[in-house]
Amino acid sequence: MKWTKKHSRQLSLRHVQSIVFSNFPDLEEFLDYTEHFLKRERKSIYKRASDEITDDPPKNAASSIWEDYGAELGQFEETFPQILRFSLFITLMTTIEGSIVTLCHGARQIFELNKGFSQRGNNVINRAIKYLKEFISIDTSGYGDLINFVDALRNLRNCVVHSEGRIEWRNKKEEADLRKFIENTPTLEINHYGQIVMLEGFIENSTNAAKLLIQKLLESIREKLE
Repeated sequence: MKWTKKHSRQLSLRHVQSIVFSNFPDLEEFLDYTEHFLKRERKSIYKRASDEITDDPPKNAASSIWEDYGAELGQFEETFPQILRFSLFITLMTTIEGSIVTLCHGARQIFELNKGFSQRGNNVINRAIKYLKEFISIDTSGYGDLINFVDALRNLRNCVVHSEGRIEWRNKKEEADLRKFIENTPTLEINHYGQIVMLEGFIENSTNAAKLLIQKLLESIREKLE
């Protein structure tokens, strides 16, 4: 078989694909490990408290024992999971942006484009997709909802970074969009302090959506090579 320029481009795209997905496995493994750690610690605290209560404590001492363990339980049920999930979410968004920027740089080399993509500036993900649509003419009409979902994650990330998850500071439209997104996402809540709460499963679902978007973009680019 004669080796053609098309084959070289396809090989280059496979190399780009390996790079853009390379950071996700470690992130997913770390998330899985830490979530299991938090669950084990919660069970351990409950067991220690229950063991003390079943050892015939003095009258009315059971409630006192639970109060003693209450602060520790609160850390492992609420405080620590939020610190973990906020941190991992910010890391995830950085990973998504880095992967899509890499995809743009790879596409420029593969298609020998004159204009490069600049990652400087706001809304990197949407600008990168616009770059691919403009200079390679990829068709994203089949996964517009996925693009919108990841863009909502960007808005959520900005809220976490700039106001520690409190959404009242944002302008009316951004706040309305964010509240609607949270309302429609079962793994997100707003607590009585007006702060976003990320529940178990949110990071995993967001990671899967991000990987699917990147895969769709890769498939769209591959179609232009055919």
